[in-house]
Amino acid sequence: MKPNDHALEVVRTIKNKGHAQVLLSNTTEYALPIFVRLAGLSKYFDQSNAFAIPAHSRDAITTKMHVLEKYIAANQLGHHLVVIGDSPKDMALAEREHATGYFYRHPGLEMDINWPEHITPISDLRDILAEVLD
Repeated sequence: MKPNDHALEVVRTIKNKGHAQVLLSNTTEYALPIFVRLAGLSKYFDQSNAFAIPAHSRDAITTKMHVLEKYIAANQLGHHLVVIGDSPKDMALAEREHATGYFYRHPGLEMDINWPEHITPISDLRDILAEVLD
């Protein structure tokens, strides 16, 4: 297993710039630390900022939005939010004030969606660096 192209460069740059990062994944609590380790993301995400949301189970009650809102409140993050995701549900996280969304289009997987103005489709994760380098 390997991360998407340039993912490590992007999360490293975000961390070095002092920005908070949170990982929200539709997986189990058991699988998330394994994923983080195998993807080489352990330096950037741990139990304090990586959350498993088993949204695919029948009895799921917690959503990514719920976890994100709790994280923002607990860490007193009221400034601009940048959301990077690869699904329309991920982009729903950018439906809040002072938020910008980047929809990552995996190579070979095209989605013809007419995104709102605050969501930018990208094919290269480095495209979001301009957002964090300002």
